[in-house]
Amino acid sequence: MLSPGRGFCPSRVIVVGAVALGRDRCFSVFLMRTAEATFFAFAPADTLASTPSQVVLIRTPRGTAIVRRVFLALPIVVTGTPLPIGTLRLVPILVEETGAALIIHLAEDPTTTATVVPARAPSGALVPDDARIIPPGPGVPRDDAAFSGKWMGQWDGRWNGLLEGSLPHILFVEEIDRDDGFLTSTTRAVVLSSWGSVLSWDVFPGWYRGRGVFERGVLRVALPGGGLATYRMSIDGTLDATYAGSEFGVLQATMKRLKE
Repeated sequence: MLSPGRGFCPSRVIVVGAVALGRDRCFSVFLMRTAEATFFAFAPADTLASTPSQVVLIRTPRGTAIVRRVFLALPIVVTGTPLPIGTLRLVPILVEETGAALIIHLAEDPTTTATVVPARAPSGALVPDDARIIPPGPGVPRDDAAFSGKWMGQWDGRWNGLLEGSLPHILFVEEIDRDDGFLTSTTRAVVLSSWGSVLSWDVFPGWYRGRGVFERGVLRVALPGGGLATYRMSIDGTLDATYAGSEFGVLQATMKRLKE
């Protein structure tokens, strides 16, 4: 059950169309009614612009801000009229697993439902719907700005030094900025690290968005679980990548730039 304001946190990756809900992320769920239909609208968990009892007009600044963050809208079977047209509100839900399907109920009226049959999670890397690239500003050093963009490769190595495998990997260097201090300057990046699956390693698709730091031409990204990924620009325009962590030891990848 979803508690209002706390978010819906899937226990597994749920793929609906081109949208993937990761098992390591939480989401706010809104009941939203337009002139066409009524929906369960999923947004990032920090989208808490209203209380569960508060009805928000979609065309107000607050309503528009919420709708802009919605990345998945599921049409629902409605009994009665739970909302006026052109409004939304934060709601609790109940999630029931029936075979391969998920049935999502409005907690206050379980007869109001949406049924989802998730697609099978692909073996390739999953990328969230809000991934984006913001071009670096003029204050970012040229060598660091060259990392901006979308890169693809695969981590090659052995899990615990035993099981060999290749893990699909996509890196978005979404935003790069320069922090000029009194005596020192630091270049930082917002990065999105996405990966696929290797069944023998018990690794499944997911992603992580965080901050990286440039040190002497190397982009260093600390990942959950204590792992560290480093990316170094090669003379041929690819990135030499290394991942070091307690579970996998050292993995290597060559990342090629993908066109937008």
